[in-house]
Amino acid sequence: MDIYSFVNSKSIRDYLRDINYNFNSKEAAWLIYQCNSLSMKEKYEAWEQLMQEMADFDLGSRFDYIPGSSLFELIRSYISITTNQYDTFSKKNDNAIYQYRFYCTDDCDWCEDYEGIYASLEDCWNEIEEDLDLGIEIIDIRKRYIGTNETINVRFKPDKTVLAIDSTLLSDEESMVLGEGFDSFWFDFPVPFEKGDILAPVNIVGPGWKLAENGPVVMDGVTPWDKEFCERNQKGNFADSSDMNIWGYFQDDDGRIFHEVTFNYMDYDYYRGPFMGKRRLLVALSNFIKEKISLDLLLCAYRKVIMDENSDDVMLHSWYTPEGLSLAGLDDVVKANERKAVESGLNPRKTFGKRFSTDVEYDWSNNSELLDKCIQIASNYYQPKEMLFVYGEHGCGKTTILQCLGNYARQLSKPELLYVTAENFVNDVINAIRSGTEAMAELRSKYRKLDFLIFEDIQILCGKDNSAREFANTLNDLLTKGAQVVISSDRPLDELNLPEELKSKISFATQMKMN
Repeated sequence: MDIYSFVNSKSIRDYLRDINYNFNSKEAAWLIYQCNSLSMKEKYEAWEQLMQEMADFDLGSRFDYIPGSSLFELIRSYISITTNQYDTFSKKNDNAIYQYRFYCTDDCDWCEDYEGIYASLEDCWNEIEEDLDLGIEIIDIRKRYIGTNETINVRFKPDKTVLAIDSTLLSDEESMVLGEGFDSFWFDFPVPFEKGDILAPVNIVGPGWKLAENGPVVMDGVTPWDKEFCERNQKGNFADSSDMNIWGYFQDDDGRIFHEVTFNYMDYDYYRGPFMGKRRLLVALSNFIKEKISLDLLLCAYRKVIMDENSDDVMLHSWYTPEGLSLAGLDDVVKANERKAVESGLNPRKTFGKRFSTDVEYDWSNNSELLDKCIQIASNYYQPKEMLFVYGEHGCGKTTILQCLGNYARQLSKPELLYVTAENFVNDVINAIRSGTEAMAELRSKYRKLDFLIFEDIQILCGKDNSAREFANTLNDLLTKGAQVVISSDRPLDELNLPEELKSKISFATQMKMN
């Protein structure tokens, strides 16, 4: 059994592999329980394998509500209770109704928050399936018994895979097993992090992770470092999983830095950026804590970032038209915005139309799905999650929609963005090769420092091996640091005669056709 695979954080997982950490059965069982990537069925299967391959573990008097107080008894009880609860959840009951809510990628809260009422689970799913094209990540369905406060809640993936079960129809003993069993465990696993590292939660689905105290944190400490606490707990067995903490400096939406404690540290990994706007303060704070910069430079950086944010408020970009800003005597803002757009390779007058500005130049009705995807990508400036590959015949409007995408992203988040054609990229590569090593280094810095790259007409790289290889390396650097990449072509990816190295990197992109 690959126990390492159950660790949510890739960096912690790799570190534990590197040091050849030897898990006991209690640690393995808990890791399975809290693994965010496993369905309930997969957890059951992993526990069954664990009980076949590893020794049982005496949980002691603290778990006297579990028959036998052993780890395997806890596992069997947990499986039995949740299985029975799901069976009860699935059976039609004339005295119960079903309701649901769902969460979509990049949403800040739940949708359809238990608003509808359905007589059966089948009716509930029929209604949900009408919204599956919205990009739903998780679905919570609640069975509520009429005239009571009794409920069974089941969390699903869109394909109906069961992720979690919660119920109030439990005896005291069953409630203790589900509510206190695995959550009463506590561990001090070794971690690879250092003081001052910037971390963020990973593999957590739902609106909760977007709260400030669950966002990026400049780490000040983590439970395994508190040796006194660890030794005391190992003797007294008084802590639980809520004591598996990480603490440090978080940032709210206004840029304010505050110190907070959160858990579970096994859900945290290195935050790769991008660092734009107020997020730049986290870089300065991290380097100060690591003693790489002085206090006066940290304070200067804080003053600079906050002044930039206040003087270049996003409201001026996205709420008002250039005409309105001019009438308000802010022609300098209009000119600065246009100059920055041009420097990014954008036409500042190309916008998404009345829905997002006052320019009404384009009809997006034939490409509404692609438009929504572009809006989603432009809005997702904290942690881009997907590469976009847009293809369509010459003259279909690819340039226009990608120019609008670039301008909208700049309005919202002011990333380090560049719109470039493949032809210009090839010319840059040729000129750099001719000019020597220093010019090539400047070229790579120009493209690899970006937070957001829009690359037009990639088909031009077909047959140009040097340029294609350079773009593949550039793409690898950008994706590694979490940058957003959008690529266009006159044909689908599988019809492009590109080097396999480059093609494989693009193969993970979402491909959408422009009509």
